Amino acid sequence: MFSVPAFTLLFVLTPSIILAHTLPIFFVQSTFQGPSRAQNLHRKLYQKDGEPTYVDSRLIIRGPNNSTTFELDTHSGGIWSADNTRLWNTSHAKHPSEFVKANKTCRDAAEDLIKKYKLVPHTEESSPVTFEFAGISGTQLSNENGHANGSKFTREEFQLDISANYIAKVKVPGQGNLPVIGGGGNFQFTFEQNSRLIGYHGVWRDVQGKGVDYPVIPQTESDSQYKNATSSLNILNFTSTLAYYSAPFGTVQNYLYPVYIYHATAKFGNETVQLRETLLPATTFLLEPQTLPLKPDCAAPIEKIPKPTHPSKSRRSALIPRQSKTWGFGTEWLGVPWGLPGSQANAAGVSNLLFDGLFSGVFGGLFGGGAKWTQKFNWGNTFVWETDWDAEDSVWVDSADLVFYTGHANGNGWVTATPTNDAFVHHEVVGTFPQIPGNLWGHENLKWLVIAACGPHQDDRIVAGGGNAFDRWRGAFDGLHVFMGYATESIDTTGEGSGIVKYARGGDTLVNSWFRAAKEVQRRGVWVTAMWSGNSGQDHLPGHGGMETDPPISTQRWLLWSQV
Repeated sequence: MFSVPAFTLLFVLTPSIILAHTLPIFFVQSTFQGPSRAQNLHRKLYQKDGEPTYVDSRLIIRGPNNSTTFELDTHSGGIWSADNTRLWNTSHAKHPSEFVKANKTCRDAAEDLIKKYKLVPHTEESSPVTFEFAGISGTQLSNENGHANGSKFTREEFQLDISANYIAKVKVPGQGNLPVIGGGGNFQFTFEQNSRLIGYHGVWRDVQGKGVDYPVIPQTESDSQYKNATSSLNILNFTSTLAYYSAPFGTVQNYLYPVYIYHATAKFGNETVQLRETLLPATTFLLEPQTLPLKPDCAAPIEKIPKPTHPSKSRRSALIPRQSKTWGFGTEWLGVPWGLPGSQANAAGVSNLLFDGLFSGVFGGLFGGGAKWTQKFNWGNTFVWETDWDAEDSVWVDSADLVFYTGHANGNGWVTATPTNDAFVHHEVVGTFPQIPGNLWGHENLKWLVIAACGPHQDDRIVAGGGNAFDRWRGAFDGLHVFMGYATESIDTTGEGSGIVKYARGGDTLVNSWFRAAKEVQRRGVWVTAMWSGNSGQDHLPGHGGMETDPPISTQRWLLWSQV
């Protein structure tokens, strides 16, 4: 469900959308076709056999030695499949020039598979939905090698794969073909440079009938509610556009319905930040369940309730003693007052799947695969402090092995709430190289960091004007293994936290789990990223595969980008 975000408007740049008085809502039904279809597709696409098993809502087939995976979701009818020996495997990286020919053959290879195996739905002219080719994308890799004095930083560029993309659009009279957002309606075929398929995924629920018309919430009214609900952030501008919402892989959905997508830019001190995109209902179909506060009391960025006093660094061991096979995690999230109605549930997805709670000491490995987890902190809204990341990081961020943040970011860092509304974790805090100034992330415990926001790995290789991500973030690795995030604007969602943990607990690496989670919930065009030091890119969640020992300060760093 959605709720209206709250942030102050300074001025609005919103082109008017001229809408009819009604828009159609469509009943949809899962396209799940059972184990025979899954086994046949797994065999045809990857030349492997395997027996189906059921895990949560997924029918899963694995090739010998886990070489391939084919998943068919019973809730959504969605498919996820991969050649696990090749997809996002940096040992198979090639020079980008080797993909020049593949740029021309990729679409043909995908459409050959579509024709043979019906991997993108075929719709009749009379259908309210159409599927379109949506361009070529891929996975890029950069490697930096250099010393602390900064005199010999060298960088090499590689490419891992190339993808053909297809998206659903809804045909609405008078509106044209409207985009579909939410994870459903996206289909991606991923190939190596020789047109060998190494990944395919997509979700669609078939539309049943012509739909039922519901009264439209005029765009001007929605924008007005959006403005009236705001009271805390320094918004420079926003726009709203119309789309239809189709839920991601693993989600039950009965209706395909229209939403407004809100895009906004805000100022935090000296930083201009693109906010995560937010979805609001465009018809009364979703109006009743919504909470639409106009001036919520919680919207003020500085609450009067003080955050509990930080323990002193000398008392850190008194928090939760680190025992053998006990791992710590922490979550921080900026919610509704920052225009992010999904972030609290997003962070809770990490907690719900990692936190053993009362069971950890009793059942141990049953719930954690041999690794027990304890929650070090869960700070939300005005309890998200800048000092958690720098002055007192050893008490908070660096006391945990895994930290998940969701909020707002740009290439320079991410937003916090305290000590002022302009608080920001800036890349300057980590210095220019590991251990300069040092004693930050990973000096004690932090190994894996996720920033679910619109950054911070912007780079000229991906988007012009992004600068050099290594120059900004190489200093983060004071023992930190992997640093995950995005390189572009992304959408507020509830599924990234649960996704990365669920797939990591299934045996995927943390990087692959993060990439998969992002590709399932984000819109076409978003770049998901991971930066790591040394050989840590193959780290698994404890108890679910191997990992690097806490690495010495490495002169090598890697940055992997993949486009949704």
